[in-house]
Amino acid sequence: MFLLSIPVSVNAEICTECHGIPSDNSHKIHSSTAFMSPVYGDTGFTYRYSKDAGEYAFNCGNCHPGDISRHNNGSVEIELYSASSSGLKKLNSEKALFDKTTKTCYGVYCHSSGEKSASIEFRETPAWGSSFGEFKCQGCHGTPPSYKNEKGRENSHFNSERGSGHLLGIHWDSVKGHTRESLANKISSDMGCSTCHYSTVSEDKDTTFTDGVTGLFTCSRCHDNRTLTDKNRTGIISNISLHVNGIIEVSFRPEKFRTTAQLTNVPYGWNRTEQKGSIPGYDETVKALNSAQYNPEEKTCINVACHLLGTEVSWGDKIECDSCHRDFMFKK
Repeated sequence: MFLLSIPVSVNAEICTECHGIPSDNSHKIHSSTAFMSPVYGDTGFTYRYSKDAGEYAFNCGNCHPGDISRHNNGSVEIELYSASSSGLKKLNSEKALFDKTTKTCYGVYCHSSGEKSASIEFRETPAWGSSFGEFKCQGCHGTPPSYKNEKGRENSHFNSERGSGHLLGIHWDSVKGHTRESLANKISSDMGCSTCHYSTVSEDKDTTFTDGVTGLFTCSRCHDNRTLTDKNRTGIISNISLHVNGIIEVSFRPEKFRTTAQLTNVPYGWNRTEQKGSIPGYDETVKALNSAQYNPEEKTCINVACHLLGTEVSWGDKIECDSCHRDFMFKK
């Protein structure tokens, strides 16, 4: 985890002293003035101005030069990277650019997978003046990210390379883990963004994921215009200040976790309701997920309710069926 300091340019000029703030929709979406004062060269971003914002606020220096001598020269200059820049601009690619023909940007952190610099994948932005289509989260993150789990780019829970991992919830279709019956009866919990990033995304409604490896996890395989009134729903960001802020935020959903009752024995830290293998039957964690603690330096979690309580698990560990069931076979 890392925080960023954002010093304001020594020779900064208050933009409103000479002209009004651009009022086009794209500027409004990127740079809300509800709690930010536009300042030339300032690379401040939303989290700096508010810890709980409903609008993005990226200051002028994120997209325009910080050098005051390049101001008021008869040209609207765009600069997406500078070796001396700070804040999120420092996380942009050295080759970041704005294509004047397509009016799109490439190589900017705020339109990327959001990972650390060694693994980050940059996306082409929507054209300036337009907006995202229906695949907002999918367009940057993969929702959920399904890249291969490997050192330096860990992805323990959402690896669809072999159709494994808890991509759509505990146990998937094989044991009624993600079916209409189990979810309708609230006997199984889904695993989405809000499971581990609750402060940023408090509700999972993204059904835009496309699994190009196995095809099993593609949302539209089951969800179509007949089952959803708003097909291809995108995720809901609950706190914009925590989104696109240079911080890898981990916070757990404040609720207990459920899975359909399939284990012969009920392990320590879980309770059973109804019978094993029955539609009403489910196992539920004794504690809520947010009782867990995450160590960002070591990438480890302890007391995760859906794992055995008291055990430490590492992000990046390879997940197989036996990873959990070898410990769940006997009562504790």
